[in-house]
Amino acid sequence: MALQHSCGLTRRHVGTLLVVLATTACSGAAGSATAATPQPPSIATAPTNSDQISADRISAVCSAWVDSDTAAARVLLNAELGSGTPEQIQTIVKDFWSAQQPILATMQPAPAPIQADVANLLALAQHGAATGDPATISSGAVGITLDNQGREAHQALIVHINDGVTEPFTTLLTLPPEQRAQAATALGSVEVDPGQAATVFLRLTPGRYGAVDFLAQGTTRLDAPGNGDPHYQHGLQTEFTAT
Repeated sequence: MALQHSCGLTRRHVGTLLVVLATTACSGAAGSATAATPQPPSIATAPTNSDQISADRISAVCSAWVDSDTAAARVLLNAELGSGTPEQIQTIVKDFWSAQQPILATMQPAPAPIQADVANLLALAQHGAATGDPATISSGAVGITLDNQGREAHQALIVHINDGVTEPFTTLLTLPPEQRAQAATALGSVEVDPGQAATVFLRLTPGRYGAVDFLAQGTTRLDAPGNGDPHYQHGLQTEFTAT
């Protein structure tokens, strides 16, 4: 389950949105090339240098994103993210972003529709490669993907910890439901069965956030609730910050 660990969650926050935008750009370029009706050569129809540069940049960014996913898989494939110590997780995060940083740098200058997203993602890579800190992301429109590779159904409920609340997210989860509701505001949720993945899109403002799985252990499918303790009591929760 991707949200079991912070570094997968962090990358997906900005990364999923970038994938959507980059895919749209690639599809648009391919579509226009396929659908265009051949025209006789003329000054009016000949592609300009700026058109060619734009198409080349779109192609380069799409290619770089494939390289980015490949590099991520190499780092995360054998990473013990669910059971590693904080020091081990920090090392994994550094390795992850160190592999991403030079690839993301090749995406610049990015096509205008994804220029800001590429810049944000590169800033995350620079920060993560230097510090190994998995818990800070950029605010704005984000996509959070829950990729459930476990044997039970899982949930990612995203909450904004209200301004003025200083307690750690883990402490807030121990409060009675009515007190939790006063300390944090639910923004969105995504639930998936084993072997499935889904994405929720949110707009985050600067502040503190939490991601938590309230589904009970033993929930083999979303339509077959279990009767065990909530998954968050077994570690399926995390706090992160949007800047």
